[in-house]
Amino acid sequence: MGSKSSSPMSPASVSKRRRVMEEPSMLLQDENAGETRRRSLRNRGEIRKPVIETDEDEYLLSDEDDAHDNLDVDDDNDYVQDIDAYYPETEDVDSEPQMMNYSISGVKDGSVESLVASWKLCITGVGQGFESVVEFRDALQKYAVACRFGYRLRKNESNRACGVCLVGGCPWKIYASWVPSESMFRIKKFNRRHTCGGESWKSAHPKKNWVVSIIKERLQENPNQKTKNIADSIFQDFGIELSYCTIRRGIDEAKGGLHTSFKDAYKHLPLFVNKVVETNPGSIVDLVVGEDKRFQRLFLSFRSCINGFLTGCRPLLFLDAIPFKSRYHEILLTASALDGDDGVLPVALALVDVETDETWRWFLEQVKVAVPSLRPLTFVSDREKGLVSSVLEIFENAHHGYSIHYLMEDFMRSLRGPFLGDGKPSLSYYLLAAARADRLDGFKVYTEQIKRVSPKAYDWVMEIEGKHWANALFEGEPYSHITSDVGEIYSKWIEEIQETSIVLKLVVFVSRIVELGEVTPFKNYLERYTTPYLASKSSNPLWYSVRRASAHIIVLSSYSPFVKYTPQWRWLDEEFKRVDREKTPWLIVLMHSPIYNSNEAHFKEGESMRAAFEEWFVEYRVDVVFAGHVHAYERSYRVSNVRYNVSSGDRFPVPDTSAPVYITVGDGGNQEGLAGRFMEPQPDYSAFREASYGHSTLDIKNRTHAIYHWNRNDDGKKVATDEFVLYNQYWGKNIRRRKLKKHYIKSVVVEWIAS
Repeated sequence: MGSKSSSPMSPASVSKRRRVMEEPSMLLQDENAGETRRRSLRNRGEIRKPVIETDEDEYLLSDEDDAHDNLDVDDDNDYVQDIDAYYPETEDVDSEPQMMNYSISGVKDGSVESLVASWKLCITGVGQGFESVVEFRDALQKYAVACRFGYRLRKNESNRACGVCLVGGCPWKIYASWVPSESMFRIKKFNRRHTCGGESWKSAHPKKNWVVSIIKERLQENPNQKTKNIADSIFQDFGIELSYCTIRRGIDEAKGGLHTSFKDAYKHLPLFVNKVVETNPGSIVDLVVGEDKRFQRLFLSFRSCINGFLTGCRPLLFLDAIPFKSRYHEILLTASALDGDDGVLPVALALVDVETDETWRWFLEQVKVAVPSLRPLTFVSDREKGLVSSVLEIFENAHHGYSIHYLMEDFMRSLRGPFLGDGKPSLSYYLLAAARADRLDGFKVYTEQIKRVSPKAYDWVMEIEGKHWANALFEGEPYSHITSDVGEIYSKWIEEIQETSIVLKLVVFVSRIVELGEVTPFKNYLERYTTPYLASKSSNPLWYSVRRASAHIIVLSSYSPFVKYTPQWRWLDEEFKRVDREKTPWLIVLMHSPIYNSNEAHFKEGESMRAAFEEWFVEYRVDVVFAGHVHAYERSYRVSNVRYNVSSGDRFPVPDTSAPVYITVGDGGNQEGLAGRFMEPQPDYSAFREASYGHSTLDIKNRTHAIYHWNRNDDGKKVATDEFVLYNQYWGKNIRRRKLKKHYIKSVVVEWIAS
């Protein structure tokens, strides 16, 4: 160990040192939101690093470390002195100058009630003396607990202290200062009257020293007491509710080894690394220690997470840096993927001593080794981190985009008036719409909207290269639908364990990663969604029918057996016979894979079902068939391919007035992006097709007519991009219309005669 300085530090030097210690955390504060902001943490200056050593090495610390460990800085300014709730005005007590003994050992019967009662005498009045300001503050804390009120120290210096009630306007006040001639700290002014009605007792947070002293008493009685038991006993004895985190900190302080245990924990990192490698074969772990044996970096990538990313996630990684909130200010670098439910998958983590371009480059090189993906990867990070060049140099054919979450934050923070048109609230909507627009004209429409509201905001947007954030210009994996903070989950984990040592934190991180998997057995579609299959005499919930208003709707399963004589085939054969077009004129079929599809995506995947069922669709005059699967929009004419057989007939779709209209509506939105590659030239059976996000409406007017229209989402207005009148296949025929007209005239005549 380095030698420790024994010379006392002046109040000025203590204040200066505290300022230096608090500065890194102050750098993380968002000036607008007031919350910790996980942005670029570069240029922090020199940060002390703990030593990594083997068992035979001696733990080393610099003289600066030792001086800091030996520094006795009171933390009263870091704790709000607000033990709150009104206590009736205390009786007058003899205010003769005296020294009070308010230790717990001074209580005769040892009961908590007697202890708290004795604390009422800790503050007696003007002239009372104390050996130091520390003794005065301890006495005032106990007095406030006993009298059940809250206060704060408006002045808190080594030579004077001034306390006032937490509630503004309450006259309670105490002032004490150092008297050099007597070498005594004395109370000079004291107004004991409260008018706050007990409001200051409603959110009590006692100072650390008091909490530590109480916990130390509890541990002396039973060293193995649990955190919950200590918290319950303090609440029962003093009426003060403390969080488990506060209790745990108090336990560490009471045991007297908090800082030492934090430093000693770095000795166990090599053992932690060995255990991870031993219990997780195939995982990649890399611990980097400097020449002075001080910790520098630790990389973790678990084999299960790597496999999950390569086999179950899109080639999209979100990069982030999160303060580890430890004594030595390490930074957690993360590379995260998203699963099908937008759940976070930690592909790689790294703990580094400081965030710099060099540490980011090292992290990305480790990620490249851990994730040998054959697919081009897309990386997303905060624009301010400037990782574009590093990503593109290390990963071949990679793409880099700016985080939409941070981009929106920066944009809203940069806004300055005046605002025209739709006003400031509309700007965030227009920016997000511009980022998500699939075509360049849509991007321009929304950026022009921004310009109409605020030319300054428009200039800010145009300064950022659109190829790194706008979907219409971005060449990598689409990600503009992810507007949440992907790294938030790590911040929450750190908040829960910020007062623990580095090894314990890493152990908790490993357990949290394990918990990200299925906690309960996976429930598939059949268990989560009920279908009325029994009512339609189906033997399986994947195919069934429902009757809604004037429509008979049949739902088929593209991924269940459907060829001749299978259960689905037999059921559909009977179901068509049960359709009553007199009661439900409209006959609609729903399926997943489209039968007629001119997109390169999933081309001809529905051909087998077409061969099995299309003849029935024509025979029973189905009005329309809706499908999904292909992430684009397409509508066909009334066509069929039922004339073909092995010996004669047309071997391609032909117009057929008895056939349904086939509509693919897989354009509602998804993580994979749109299917933008259509077969060229456009087939004759295809009436309209477009790879844009949109939505459709089928408005059934009566038995004979319905209006269908498809709207492109990027248009932002209620103007149909594709629309047509759908004639009912059953009632739309002339003979059916005449029959309907005859029924109508007859009903009018009957009604006229009856009246």
